[in-house]
Amino acid sequence: MRKVPLSAPKDSAGNPPDAFEIMPTAESERRAAGGDDSDEVLAAAGVLADVLRRRGKRAEAGVLLISVLAAADAKDGGGGRPSMDRALQLGLCLLAQGRPADAIPYLRRSLDIATRLFPDRDPTGAVRSALRGLGLDLR
Repeated sequence: MRKVPLSAPKDSAGNPPDAFEIMPTAESERRAAGGDDSDEVLAAAGVLADVLRRRGKRAEAGVLLISVLAAADAKDGGGGRPSMDRALQLGLCLLAQGRPADAIPYLRRSLDIATRLFPDRDPTGAVRSALRGLGLDLR
């Protein structure tokens, strides 16, 4: 098998770009071009946003999550598992940015979807923990 070199632009030191640096822009361009919003793509974008958030790139993660949540809402009508997961991620990302007032609607939305989708289970632990941390009632 022949290896084909990647033609990614390099920085002044000759290093290729970090995938986590260019992915949010690539994702935005993909969506603008009418790209696919399959469950796998939405999940992968969610993983990328989580990695960005954990690396301290909270603003970039938030921008990506807003886009991914909109795509999930369009796909599942705003009430399915993808929307629940992305709303939770966006809420946690906003909390990490020190923006609890902005986070609350997304965390509550995720909790509401979880309660509706899984009525026989306790709601998502991360949502419960985040809301408890804000001193909010869970019901």
